[in-house]
Amino acid sequence: ANNYSSTTERTQESSTADVRVDHRFNGANSLFVRYSVNAIDTFTPSACPATSDGIQPRCGGGLGFPGPNETKAHGTQVNYVRVFSPTLISEFRGGYLVADIQSLPLNYQSKLGNQFGIPGVNFDDFTNGLPLMSITGFSALGDAQFVPLLQLDKTKQFSATITKTTGAHNIKMGGGGIFRMFRVFQSASPVGNFTFDATVTNNGAGAGGNAMATFLLGLPTQVTRSHSLVDPRYHTNEPSLFVQDDWRATDWLTLNLGVRYDVFTPFTGETNSISNFDRRS
Repeated sequence: ANNYSSTTERTQESSTADVRVDHRFNGANSLFVRYSVNAIDTFTPSACPATSDGIQPRCGGGLGFPGPNETKAHGTQVNYVRVFSPTLISEFRGGYLVADIQSLPLNYQSKLGNQFGIPGVNFDDFTNGLPLMSITGFSALGDAQFVPLLQLDKTKQFSATITKTTGAHNIKMGGGGIFRMFRVFQSASPVGNFTFDATVTNNGAGAGGNAMATFLLGLPTQVTRSHSLVDPRYHTNEPSLFVQDDWRATDWLTLNLGVRYDVFTPFTGETNSISNFDRRS
């Protein structure tokens, strides 16, 4: 530990685009559509360079969460306005947003644990990579913990309103809905963490021993693993209704009156992995 230094390069490529089209069909109908995209690809290196055969040792130190990261966001919005008369206007709005973030370990999609003779380490797509070897007095080797980190958000939003002006009243009513789907998948230690210290090689004397000797003997003091076997995909909806009246009661007094009703539904899961305990029953 603290006996090696290197300079590695962190790279990032970003692409952003926005497109908007406005169209007026006639004096009573108008529409605009907008689409935005943002894509960022980042690679955070380890503090140590890769080996000649392409293995990323991820020695201790350096930036946290080394490895590739892909962040992509797409957004679409549509607005349509219809003028029925000088005192009656309606508007429809719709939007769709997708945000996808993937932080992956350095040796993702490589079954290095199995290749190094540690069976049972790499058994699914999220447990690919090199187990972490923590040796007392030395920098750790292996893929970082808490990755892969996969996050996905999809949001659909719609609303429709109608506005009527009559005398001193400007009455507006409508409703809408927000429909959300989101996913956060992260495990603390998906490929495991093997800890080696001097306990095994000190002959029970309570002192002495050598952690590297313990590692070479292949006798870890502690082995931990924390991996989620469920990839959650949650859903929740938010419908709403409202009516409001901007009443110009006098030249110097305007009253904003209205009522709104919103519903926030409980979370549901695509794999039926969510349960609740009702203590009242």
